[in-house]
Amino acid sequence: MLSLNILETILLSSILAYSVGEFRIYAKSLNYTFFQIDGRLESDDLINAADGSWYDQYFFRGNVDQSLTVILESRSFDTYLILLDANNNPIAQNDDISQNNRNSRVTLTLPNNGIYTIIVNSYEPDSQGRYTLSIEDSTINCLSKTLRPNLPQNYLDIIESVNINNLNSQYIYQEQLVANLTTLEQALKISQDNCWWHEEGRLLHEIAMIYEALENYSQTLEYLQTALSIRRDINNPLEESRTLRQMGIIYSHLTQYDKAIAYYSQSLDIQVDLEAIGDAAKTLNNMGVAHDQMGQYYNALSYYQQALIAFQDIADSIGEGITLNNIGETYHNLGQYSSAIDHYQQALDTFYELDIYRWSGIIFNNIGRACADLAYHIQISSENGTHCLLDRNFEISNSELVQYLPALRYYQQALVIHQRTGDRTAESDTLDNIGLLYSLVGEYEQALENYQKALSIRQELNNQLGIATSFNNIGLTYTHLEKHTQATDYYQQSLEISQIMGDRSNIGISFHNLGYLLLKTQQFLQAEDYLFQALDIWESLRDIKLDTLDQVSLLETQQSTYKLLQETLVSQEKYQSALNVSERSRARILLQQLNQLLTNKLEQKLAIEAPTIQDIQHIAQTQNSLLIEYSITNDNQIYIWVIQPNGTVIFRSVDITNHNLAQMVKETRISLGARNRSTPDNSQGQAITIEPKESSSIRAFNEQLQTLYQLLIDPVADLLPDSADTNIIFIPHGKLFLVPFPALMDKNGTYLIEKHTVLTAPSIQILDLTRTQRNRIRTTETPNSTALVVGNPTMPTVYFPGPNRYDTLSPLPGTEQEARAIAQILGTLPIIGDAATEAAMKQQMASAEFIHLATHGLLEYGDPKTFGRRDIPGAMTFAPGHGDDGLLTAAEILGLDLNANMVVLSACDTGLGNITGDGVIGLSRSFIAAGVPSIIVSLWAVPDASTAELMTTFYQKLNQGQTKAQALRQAMLTTMATHPDPINWAAFTLIGEAE
Repeated sequence: MLSLNILETILLSSILAYSVGEFRIYAKSLNYTFFQIDGRLESDDLINAADGSWYDQYFFRGNVDQSLTVILESRSFDTYLILLDANNNPIAQNDDISQNNRNSRVTLTLPNNGIYTIIVNSYEPDSQGRYTLSIEDSTINCLSKTLRPNLPQNYLDIIESVNINNLNSQYIYQEQLVANLTTLEQALKISQDNCWWHEEGRLLHEIAMIYEALENYSQTLEYLQTALSIRRDINNPLEESRTLRQMGIIYSHLTQYDKAIAYYSQSLDIQVDLEAIGDAAKTLNNMGVAHDQMGQYYNALSYYQQALIAFQDIADSIGEGITLNNIGETYHNLGQYSSAIDHYQQALDTFYELDIYRWSGIIFNNIGRACADLAYHIQISSENGTHCLLDRNFEISNSELVQYLPALRYYQQALVIHQRTGDRTAESDTLDNIGLLYSLVGEYEQALENYQKALSIRQELNNQLGIATSFNNIGLTYTHLEKHTQATDYYQQSLEISQIMGDRSNIGISFHNLGYLLLKTQQFLQAEDYLFQALDIWESLRDIKLDTLDQVSLLETQQSTYKLLQETLVSQEKYQSALNVSERSRARILLQQLNQLLTNKLEQKLAIEAPTIQDIQHIAQTQNSLLIEYSITNDNQIYIWVIQPNGTVIFRSVDITNHNLAQMVKETRISLGARNRSTPDNSQGQAITIEPKESSSIRAFNEQLQTLYQLLIDPVADLLPDSADTNIIFIPHGKLFLVPFPALMDKNGTYLIEKHTVLTAPSIQILDLTRTQRNRIRTTETPNSTALVVGNPTMPTVYFPGPNRYDTLSPLPGTEQEARAIAQILGTLPIIGDAATEAAMKQQMASAEFIHLATHGLLEYGDPKTFGRRDIPGAMTFAPGHGDDGLLTAAEILGLDLNANMVVLSACDTGLGNITGDGVIGLSRSFIAAGVPSIIVSLWAVPDASTAELMTTFYQKLNQGQTKAQALRQAMLTTMATHPDPINWAAFTLIGEAE
């Protein structure tokens, strides 16, 4: 008899028994209610080490709470029946059904899911003979005498045609993938019929890989989930971990990165337990990719470094090379192009040593991209030097191409390798990159040659989406060459393919390109139609599930279409329609956020569709203000719309062909003495003193201010209000967000603020929502509402990228005096020093009516290019404590529930941030999105003494009943009298509601 102390013996035999026992499955009735298996105990069966008896074992898959009866019958020997659960623990046994019946029977409910084992044994050790095993359960459809069979040759022949290791290779085209799928599904049916569970799990996983290559991710997940269940049932943890990792990859494809990371973590836990270093390294690498895709770049680098160490420990050079390439990609995403190239080069050296040419080609292409981006960065930033020089001499006639020559040479080396390895898809992609580079420097004939080569390959591969992309690229090149008929033909072909394939992004590109071509040929009505269709596509592609920065990035890629459409409409003198399109392009993501907040607060859904002209006119009337909206076009024009308080809309434009507007704004700020101070330096936190300017310096900044006045104000000067009490609300665009409008100077030397009350807004439509929020706050009684005034908190230690860059910010004694004076005016107590912890301030902000924060403002803190995480840039500093780091970031501000009527950020650079088509991404935007209708921020590093004076005057005037806009104007004028230099009084701007 097989005793219950046989667990180790059974486990060993289940591993070693590879022969497939012969048995037949019979139906006892037409209902197929149970299996009946004829078997035989004989001398070549498994032997129990304890008593020398023979036994057979059968495996079946069971589910928790499943009820069944197992019967063992024999006329040759006294039967003994044992059942083991999914964990190989004995759960039932029986010797004799009754005193007179030597057969065995057990009835039970299964405790869990998994593979169960039936042990057929005799009571006497030396008994042999025939037996019948029956299972009464309609859901049991498979029994096996082994978990890991020796697969028969005829079965192996079936799957021999499928190269499992190449399922994800780009060399396998769709027809081959489908053929492989058919073969594997045939093999899967055989494995299921024969209960070959190990093989079934493997085939399910491989079929899932084919569905992944076909981009059918729902089917992929379905097969992987089934494979996962089987691998868990048969207690195969390593393969289980691999399936979990693959599920993480699929969720990454679906951009569900949180789910991807969750599956990777489960996979990694198993691999660490098993000490499966190679598999753990792959999983760590995948976790790095997921964090990279989420924009959490430093987390990505951390996982990559762990993967790199693991690959090096086991001498997996391929894994090491792939990980080095991924590290390079992350540095590339961070804009750290030199570091990216360093790691790409290390990866390239690794694959060179391994003679893996395909990967070498991919990395040459990546180095080319990094070199091109680095050259472009150097060009626009006027920096010196490059990290991409090759030790070769090339003659080149186009001087603009010199800076891109290293990128071109890397692309050409990639091309040679792609051709050598037969990687046609990669070859066509690299040819596209080369074409784009030539197009960038105006070498259109060479661009066209490379685009045509890429097209030929994609046609050969029947890569329809790639063909559509090529058609668009070729059409755009013909547009530059002014071969309009050919361009139109290629655009139309691209559009037709994209519509058949349902590629909405490429459809939008085709509409845009057709609109651009028709605008160039002055076919304005047709251009208008195509460009409106492009906008409809772009706006349908926006997904509110994306995070703020992803939505803003997507909107940024679409700005050119809005600009082209404005040009088209202005060319037809459809000025009001052009204004509508201008508004349609602005602050859309901010509108969504503010709309959601107000919807929750007011419990009613507000419309956020692009405003009509009637809506815009109504907003101007409601604000009782003059609105001035600017739009910088692609053809060196500034469009200006003036919406008067009575709703009248007037259009003007300015030609800036002979002006570098961005440079003018930069030089104006420099001439004022404005500078950004977003990271600590030796003078951080010290009072900023302004040295008296020499007469030449005064003339210089006067000239700069007057030039900007001439461009931005003179064209609409006749429309400005006579009364200084009538608000002018500027809606800037692009670099104009950096313009200090109050300090602009007319030809008589008069500053704009001396004649007018000015404020700004991200868009006209935002004013409608901020007014709604202001009215809600005024009509909502907030218990214990008071003012929150913070000055000179105990400064935190802040990390800034670079060696030894943990810095404790210097104190700001001037802001403490400022806070005490303002708190007295507002009838409250200032919060100073250690009391001003981040946690306490966030709590008190929730009920504060006015919030005044006089502390450090960190402009770039959280910027992914600097800090390595996907975050909205900007932070206000407070005392650390209660588990907080003392940094209230722009991202954290978005999550606050604020009811403040106004927030004043009396700190450096708080009005700055990343300038995008959706506005300035930074602190001011976050407070508006959090529900604050009015916010005062600074455009540069402000001097302590004059700032304290300006802010004190501002609150005094506000306390006397003036509006916020009027009080800020009077504060500027008062400060101007004692500190005439604009650096002292012109930095602050009011965004949002004037009252």
